[in-house]
Amino acid sequence: TAFTLVLLSDERRRQYSSSEGLLADEADWGPKVEPVNTVPSMAEYRKLVERLYSLKMVRFLPVVEAVNGLFCVEKDGDLLRLIVDCRPSNRKFCPPDKIELPGPDAFAQLQAEDAAGVYVSKYDVRSAFYRLQAPEWMVPFLAIPKVPGAWFGLDIEWVYPCFTVLPMGHSHSALLCQEAHANVLRRAGFGSEQRISSGGNRWIGRVPRFFVYL
Repeated sequence: TAFTLVLLSDERRRQYSSSEGLLADEADWGPKVEPVNTVPSMAEYRKLVERLYSLKMVRFLPVVEAVNGLFCVEKDGDLLRLIVDCRPSNRKFCPPDKIELPGPDAFAQLQAEDAAGVYVSKYDVRSAFYRLQAPEWMVPFLAIPKVPGAWFGLDIEWVYPCFTVLPMGHSHSALLCQEAHANVLRRAGFGSEQRISSGGNRWIGRVPRFFVYL
């Protein structure tokens, strides 16, 4: 797990170091949302929370700011992708800054300066969001349904598992994931002029080009 704030640019790190300017006024929250929960039983939910806890993806709090839901979508084979229905949390946040992701149009516009050939490499970070640690102040907003404290040896009747990592489903996760990975490449020496983007430099020459998609 990487510390998201450490990976961000100075500007983004200042922005996300506290909740100031990121939480909406209560008058702007909008209607209350009942989150989706598709866990088949408490026994299965216990197994899920135990696994999340063993991976240090959640910690327990007795009082939280928002309780979110959970569901899964199918992946290749017999795998499932865990999605957190963060609408109860998202309604309490200001909308994130607009994020620009390179689409197919950016690649269709690329042109090579000579016929020497173009070499392409791709790397996919598995479970990228869940590898990035959430800012500490955000954790109480990332709760999922409560569980008996006794399940985890806690002397409290009920506790809420709260994600300590960026859940797939929170409105700010995509921006933070994109900004963290883009800044890692900047620190590695890749300049902004080398970045592939819609409307950007379309020529490919001897200078390496890169793009970041979350």
